[in-house]
Amino acid sequence: MPLPTPIRVPSSLSPSLARALSWPLAWALALVLLASGCRGDEPADAPKQTQASENTPAVRVQRRSKPQPEIAPPMDVAAPPADARKTPSGVPFAVLGEGQGEAEVTANDTVQLHFTAWTLAGKTHYSTRHRDRPQRRYLPQQPAAWVETITDMRIGEKRLVWMPAEASFSGHRGDAEPMVYEIELIEIEPAPPVPENLAAPSEGAERTPGGVAYQTLEPGEGGADARPRAWDRVKVHQTSWDQEGRMLHSTHMRKRPQQVDLMRAMPGLREVLTAMTPGQRVRAWIPAEMRRDRPGVPSEGLVVFELELIEVERQTEPPKVPEDVAAPPKNAKKTAKGVWYRVLKQGTGSQHPTASDSVRVHYTGWTSDGEMFDSSVVRGTPLRFDLGSVIPGWTDGLQTMLIGERTRFWIPEELAYKGRKNAPQGMLVFDVELLEIGDPAPRSKAEAESGRAAPESAQ
Repeated sequence: MPLPTPIRVPSSLSPSLARALSWPLAWALALVLLASGCRGDEPADAPKQTQASENTPAVRVQRRSKPQPEIAPPMDVAAPPADARKTPSGVPFAVLGEGQGEAEVTANDTVQLHFTAWTLAGKTHYSTRHRDRPQRRYLPQQPAAWVETITDMRIGEKRLVWMPAEASFSGHRGDAEPMVYEIELIEIEPAPPVPENLAAPSEGAERTPGGVAYQTLEPGEGGADARPRAWDRVKVHQTSWDQEGRMLHSTHMRKRPQQVDLMRAMPGLREVLTAMTPGQRVRAWIPAEMRRDRPGVPSEGLVVFELELIEVERQTEPPKVPEDVAAPPKNAKKTAKGVWYRVLKQGTGSQHPTASDSVRVHYTGWTSDGEMFDSSVVRGTPLRFDLGSVIPGWTDGLQTMLIGERTRFWIPEELAYKGRKNAPQGMLVFDVELLEIGDPAPRSKAEAESGRAAPESAQ
């Protein structure tokens, strides 16, 4: 979620609140940019489309307490036949049945497969045939041995493959064993085509203020006033690729666009999207310094995005950047732990929250150079959380407040996100209004949505 990232989240909290207080979820949704249907870059129900290691299982097969019904293998599987063919890396396979049609699988496609796995002794390990339900597999997420085996197959084709232990998913890491798979290709869901100009922007590409290159593929509608602002919410379709042409993420494969809060998106995508109008489709070359770190995403070089802006949802205009955002003023006070603060609006009563209390607040956060990185005010919904589960600067500073009070805090980086990836660095400035102390009632749907993890698909 936005805001102070939790250092610990008590087990007593509901899963939704725990997510709302988790910085990694909040800021971690940004590189593969947008996912589907969630308020954030990466939808909660979306498969994680990142590159698999050689030990990544191709199929979700687990050891079962009950033995699998035996299915006789089509031949002796103890060793590949003498005439077996091999993939480029040397994985043996035999073609059991030819496919039909011209369409062949490519490395970025999603496929539906029927498969049966046997040990080298011919014992059935697992089969989709038992339930007569094929499995859907996103190939960029699969081990290289599986991708090599399945690419160039045609619908209806059936192969018998001698998978090495690291790609067999026959057990937990360390005790896996080679397996033999009979694989039948049932369906191909083609991925968007890989752009030819991945390595460098096209001639005549436009540039954002931050220097991100983008090329318009289809024009949009409306003028400059139709463009989203840096704090608006947008609905987009996107696909991204690395320099090898591996697809990192695509909302098209999920068949639904994604909603993204732009103030939480990674800088490069935010700059491009705020230059677009509804209906416009562009290709953008995002350099590493304008992205955020993501598992499976290159840490260097360009990542290429194709973006289509579908809809702009206007949000409340954010508070103005404080004049004293760069440093605490002389009249600011300081807590014993080192948080500077200044009361902007007096509260009422005498009750101060403690670290074990729950609180409900409105807040806006800026870096010391005046860049806003999060705001419940813009979303229009305050946030509830356990005061002991957020960054130390919040836990410390908010205990100075009274209900109804609005305070500005200057939190040193040691009490904020120092060294954490994808989080704002340096001293941070927060304007916080304390609305409630105690054990708040269950959150409303609007509050739950406002606290979801932010974009990083669009990030």
